[in-house]
Amino acid sequence: MTIAASMSGLTSAAKSIEIIGNNIANEQTIGFKTSKASFAAALQSAVGGTSGKASSGGVGAAIVSQNFTQGNLTQSGRPLDMAIQGLGFFRLSNNDDISYSRDGQFQLAHNSIRPNTRDLVNQSGLRVTGYLAEYTTDPQGVIAVTGSPEEIVIDPLMPAAATTNVKLGATL
Repeated sequence: MTIAASMSGLTSAAKSIEIIGNNIANEQTIGFKTSKASFAAALQSAVGGTSGKASSGGVGAAIVSQNFTQGNLTQSGRPLDMAIQGLGFFRLSNNDDISYSRDGQFQLAHNSIRPNTRDLVNQSGLRVTGYLAEYTTDPQGVIAVTGSPEEIVIDPLMPAAATTNVKLGATL
């Protein structure tokens, strides 16, 4: 066994321990998905031999695969928390940096540009973005998937609207 083969084994074992440590450290993280390392034997040609067989050259680099199976959905009691059932991610924005997460613990944050509104943000302050609903054709709303995703902004003050029609029924 060569030193290179031994080093490849140690490097691969270190990568595996790093992945396992990350899985353990994030066990309680909402929306976290575990990773798994896969290894393959690296082959090298036999040098100076007459057999022509390949011999082991150590262990190949780890292939890290993500576990995307559905986790448990639990009620949090917080009105802005959401969960994704099935495939998908929440799209988050930090100015022009876009990231994705399955963590649906959201809260409202003050918006300095629009002081009467609040941004929907995650625990790290990243703004949740997405396609907004269009209500002109359907009162239940239809998601408009054209254009670019927008920041989700919530107006905490329900604007007043004048009453235009009143119907009263009474029994004497």
